Amino acid sequence: MPAFDYSNIKGKQRRAYNVGGGTQKFYFVSRTDTVVIPRPKDLLDLTITSPKEVVEITTDITFAVGKGWREGYCTRDRATIKGTQSAERDASGYKFDGEVFVPGVDGDDLGNIQVLMNDDVLILMPTVDSKYLLLGSSMFSAEIKGEFDLAKNESGVRGTLLKLSSFEVGPQLYSGVITMHP
Repeated sequence: MPAFDYSNIKGKQRRAYNVGGGTQKFYFVSRTDTVVIPRPKDLLDLTITSPKEVVEITTDITFAVGKGWREGYCTRDRATIKGTQSAERDASGYKFDGEVFVPGVDGDDLGNIQVLMNDDVLILMPTVDSKYLLLGSSMFSAEIKGEFDLAKNESGVRGTLLKLSSFEVGPQLYSGVITMHP
């Protein structure tokens, strides 16, 4: 079926990082601020020479003039993403769900979150070994829902748990340039 020859599945490499979870930051942008959102090659693309080409995006996302990624802070050990095959038998696709926790009750942060929950967005989640998982594409927006918690005086932390979700054909690793908002 694939246009390429299968290669061995190596798993974790010796002396390679394999730390779970995300880092203490994530990146976001409105899809309306993008001009071109490249995708990995299609599984049946006859120009594929390596299996990673069906999950890796090496071409840069192009932004409208004066636009780019914004950075968000996440509490340590509170960034997760999990992909689950979402389709029925004889179909394929993934649903990705994740969370990031943004601490505090800052007006600008809460306002940004409110707008993000009502926008079509792309999200980049960095890993400890400097890879970037992209949620959202030219076909599907990533979605953000929020849960604000004031917490208790004696325990807990106040802030907003952002619940992320996206539908994709599979994991998307972005290795293009990360153009930050000027």
